[in-house]
Amino acid sequence: MNDAIIKHWVGRLFLAAALTTSVACGDDDGDDTTTDRDLGTTERDLGTTEDGGTTTEDDGGTTTEEDGGGTTTGEWALTNHPCVGNRTDTLWRDVDGTLYVGCGTTTGGDQGLYVSSDEGATWAAPTTNPGDVLDTWRVDDISRSGDLLYVAGIDTAGSFRVLSADTSAATWELAEVYSAGGTVDSSFTVGTFRRDASGRAIAESLTGVDMQMRADDDAEWMALNAFNGGARLQVLDMEVHDGVFYGAGSRIVEPPHLFIENTDAASFTFETIDLATGLGAYHGEMWAIDVDASGVVIGGVDQDADVGFVYTTDLDGGNIQGTSMNDFFDGDATWVHGVCRNGNTLAVAGSFSIREDGFVLLSTDNGATWDDVTPDTGNPASPYPSASECVLTGTHLYVAGKDGSFAVRAL
Repeated sequence: MNDAIIKHWVGRLFLAAALTTSVACGDDDGDDTTTDRDLGTTERDLGTTEDGGTTTEDDGGTTTEEDGGGTTTGEWALTNHPCVGNRTDTLWRDVDGTLYVGCGTTTGGDQGLYVSSDEGATWAAPTTNPGDVLDTWRVDDISRSGDLLYVAGIDTAGSFRVLSADTSAATWELAEVYSAGGTVDSSFTVGTFRRDASGRAIAESLTGVDMQMRADDDAEWMALNAFNGGARLQVLDMEVHDGVFYGAGSRIVEPPHLFIENTDAASFTFETIDLATGLGAYHGEMWAIDVDASGVVIGGVDQDADVGFVYTTDLDGGNIQGTSMNDFFDGDATWVHGVCRNGNTLAVAGSFSIREDGFVLLSTDNGATWDDVTPDTGNPASPYPSASECVLTGTHLYVAGKDGSFAVRAL
């Protein structure tokens, strides 16, 4: 087995290490067995399906609100959230300033979701109805659509994969959205879930190529293999913007891909755009995507060279601009784990693969130039840890990563 393949599967194990006590996750070995709690004839009663309202999506926080905990421009406020392990799996910020982190694939505890209402200074698990549902979750993805928050990943003691949460009251009301079926293409752990304002939704596999889609909130879930050319490709992250689904992904034996929904097709189809072609082509994985009205930003790694990459494109996938992390950290093995944008302001959250410390880059010109703004811990012997998720607002940058690290920077 060559070094690239070994490194690829080490990365996959890095993401899936905490899943060994739960169901088989729809990976490539074809194992579709599940082990669920005995819950009687049904799962816990989670009430009716989520609200199918048509409220316009929010995009993860593009408005200006709080003062960022008193930080001044260019300064970082460093705190910690409760997730343990070598990454933070997901970070979400509501437009009212509420922050959510999910700890799924590496967490050592049972609770997979924490909330902060004070810019990350303190965190707590939410109070829910039913009260025990999230206690055994590994949370890989958090998003909001309409009035509901969506939590995706795996209930390690049952079959739930996506839940909705009405967070408007102190006690969240939970409802079942997607649960594992009895086949490989429906039993996977969910890596990313996205819903548009009309109720169309996609759940994609954390470790494989399988996806499930529904046409609206009341429709049945159906297996989805919708790429131009018919190839089964892997989606590693998704976003929805203006009613259009976007994805990033690929596998070690494929070039890095951007996926954009073909809105002219009679049925759902992703158009596939290769981000690295010609003399610059390589095999690699794109782990993160963010989209707003100003364009698309995608981040990942060139597996051939062990070098992180970030790309920007127009909303239609045109005008591709790529930046290698070798431009900043020549000679270091790097990964880009997270990307985020707010207009022409972009950020990258990444790590040095061997040392496992992290870096943060910031651009104010849509990726044309970048500055290294990695937080300074004040201790050269203990540099800032691996960074894996980020969120940008008009005034602040939020970064989460290894061992619960959390940082806020005023822009």
